[in-house]
Amino acid sequence: MVTVTRRESPREGGARDRLGWYLRRTGEVFLANPDFLRLHLILLMNAEASDEAEAAEVDRIIERVRRDGTVIMNRMIADSFAAYGPEAAQAVADRLDRFAVSGFDGAFVAWQADRSQSMDAAMALLTDAVVAVGESIAESVRAE
Repeated sequence: MVTVTRRESPREGGARDRLGWYLRRTGEVFLANPDFLRLHLILLMNAEASDEAEAAEVDRIIERVRRDGTVIMNRMIADSFAAYGPEAAQAVADRLDRFAVSGFDGAFVAWQADRSQSMDAAMALLTDAVVAVGESIAESVRAE
């Protein structure tokens, strides 16, 4: 069994520093426990079961895991953009949570296909993408 130590999120730094910290920690957890996300993605991509009841149960589990993951990503993004104020931070999180989850999933699949690729490098690129779009969203909300 792999143990991951819980570390407090940074209180200092801008959105890039904070979101980068969150995404790197999340990447570390999934790299330490790759079977969880691998199984989840296999079920998501191949949601066929031997009967309707099993298929419905698999669908419910997938829906719950995706919803929970999106809620967590939403909180990480909102916290990262807190300096823009609560309204702007939440607007950024609400617009980008699914995008960020998709980017994370894609980075994990790419790492599974080629383990010579760095998950840290992928998380840095994902951080840059979310922060660039997020700053634009936050500025437009603050301008309203």
